[in-house]
Amino acid sequence: MQMKPEHQKREMSSQEIERHLKSAVDALAPDIFDRLDLSVPQQKPEQDSGRDKIVSLQRRMRGMAVAAAACLCLVTAGGGAWHYQYQNRQIDSVIGIDVNPSVELSISRKNRILKAEPLNADAESIMEDMDLKGVELNVAVNAVIGSMVTHGYLGDLDNAILVTVSNDSIKKATVLRTSVVEDIEQTLQENQVKAVVYDQQVIEEDAVRKLADTYGISYGKAYFLKELISQNENLTEADMERLSTMNMEEIAREIAKDSLNLGEFADRAENPQDSETEQENRTGADPETEG
Repeated sequence: MQMKPEHQKREMSSQEIERHLKSAVDALAPDIFDRLDLSVPQQKPEQDSGRDKIVSLQRRMRGMAVAAAACLCLVTAGGGAWHYQYQNRQIDSVIGIDVNPSVELSISRKNRILKAEPLNADAESIMEDMDLKGVELNVAVNAVIGSMVTHGYLGDLDNAILVTVSNDSIKKATVLRTSVVEDIEQTLQENQVKAVVYDQQVIEEDAVRKLADTYGISYGKAYFLKELISQNENLTEADMERLSTMNMEEIAREIAKDSLNLGEFADRAENPQDSETEQENRTGADPETEG
């Protein structure tokens, strides 16, 4: 038996591979022989039509891969946009403002208003026709305080405002607390109104929520009164009902009259004019004439 040279074996293998590839490509093409109009002269296919089909198939597959990659990019980009919108629609902090009107401002991580909620009838009157959704926190605070001034809830007499900040992060709550108080003081100054501002940062407690629901007051005011009672021996839980009916101006008078201590997370914002008066009383000097 005569053996074939090695180069003939390799050549036959290449031919077989090419033949198999051509068969595979032909199998992908639809069988339309029965639908051909043989009366029309047919152009003779070029010699390398099989290879052309292979190249065409490869290009088609590349195109499909590019399209798939584009779809993946769209899905990824869409997911990123959804995550951004979710983060900006999720409540991150709640700011309470109590005078007699009680208002709660729910804000996103970007400090934009998601919900502005009046908690009593007085608050409904000051927020009538006021759409704060989507505005920045400082703009909303200025609008609420300005409306309280316009409607006569902050006037020429003694005024008191309670600011309550709720956030899981103590650091974030502290920053918001300072920022909101500064915005309120600026608005008061622009409207030539004086007020004592109490500010506090709180955590969510079921017991406080129950107090708020029981006495029909805001969560911030309920927290403030609970801490006030717990920090002063001359007050008892029985005083909660009496204090809950007072507005913040009346509560401030009681705090000043009885020199009551404030809660751990509550403080009285220092009025710049009060600081100048105290400094004059301590030194007996007039800051304008002092050399």
